[in-house]
Amino acid sequence: MFTLETEIITIPIDAKAKDLADDFAAEQLTVQKGRRVYLNTLAVYAVHCYLNWLQIPTNLEESESWNPILQSAYDVADLVIPNVGKLECRPIFIDELQGVINIPLEARDERIGCVVVLFRDTQLNEVEILGFVPSLDANNLPEVIQIKDLRAIESLIDHLEEIESTSELSQEFAKVRISKDWLRNKFSESWRTEQELIAVRRGINERLAGEISRVKLINLAENIVALLVSVTSETDNEFNILFRLYPAGNALALPSGLKLSIFDDEDGELLEEEEAGQSSNYIQIELLEAEPGYCMSVQISLRDVNYTEYFEV
Repeated sequence: MFTLETEIITIPIDAKAKDLADDFAAEQLTVQKGRRVYLNTLAVYAVHCYLNWLQIPTNLEESESWNPILQSAYDVADLVIPNVGKLECRPIFIDELQGVINIPLEARDERIGCVVVLFRDTQLNEVEILGFVPSLDANNLPEVIQIKDLRAIESLIDHLEEIESTSELSQEFAKVRISKDWLRNKFSESWRTEQELIAVRRGINERLAGEISRVKLINLAENIVALLVSVTSETDNEFNILFRLYPAGNALALPSGLKLSIFDDEDGELLEEEEAGQSSNYIQIELLEAEPGYCMSVQISLRDVNYTEYFEV
């Protein structure tokens, strides 16, 4: 439990970090949004410095908080720890010490925990790493974190080691369950509506009656793409599933060489693969007449970087 007597780690904020935060903030549409991105950037950078000091590798570039498109779309302050997961780094000020921290919807999903970073004054020359809370079941953060519930930051190290030692956990928690969840309108926060993310990419006449669709933004080597998954069914026992990749943000075409691959989960067989050309505005694979319980993996790859999403019909 956190108390004011708990040892607190102080991290200096250098000019490089402030310049980077300024650059990110300048890209936002409003002053308020720019301020939020600025503080999120400094909080993430401070935790990055602390973990690197402990010789724990991090990957800023793969973090949602470091991507201009995702910064604008969400309120996220995540830091990727390779082979472990995403750690949320939420900034607070001194007047919030006795209260609670509200975690935005988009910052709760797929997080291994949350580090709270304190700014004591408006100069922002240094921050204090107050403490840490682990995620709930299935790598989700709670909606509200009580300051009094923070653990000493040293417990973060044990938590990371525990996760890394059990990194071969069952993928059941990560699976997108179409008939069990999506057909009941149960979606994780990382899956958004088309209107939120790719409203102008797909024509209204392409949408089918009774269709259920969701979109997820995916970061591949600093290239953001949008994975659309569309589900239709004429019976209760057979589903047609469309997997389509679009460019995200202001990009007009997908990165050349981007691959979309579908694998059978039982035997690992490659079912189908599509590759983007020089000016592809989308690529797609359609899986027809899939039955409930069938499991597959969808892999998106660009050169030596790949991302895999697991589905159960």
